[in-house]
Amino acid sequence: MKKLKIYLDTSVISHLQADDVPEKMAITHKFWNDVKSEDYDVYISEVMEAVLPPKCVDDSLHVAAATVIGCNAIVS
Repeated sequence: MKKLKIYLDTSVISHLQADDVPEKMAITHKFWNDVKSEDYDVYISEVMEAVLPPKCVDDSLHVAAATVIGCNAIVS
């Protein structure tokens, strides 16, 4: 079976340690365990620093990267 390509926004990674929002942290940990099952090809981008304001430009770069890679889903 072909693996599903997913693009992870950096917020997904940061929610692994989000003690201030325990519900998001719990969901992210469950999702992360699913990702580690190797049913997915996971991609991230090096777009982590805000070099291009405003935030909408940064978000559009994430969408563009996922599109170029050919991801089936963007997880944010």
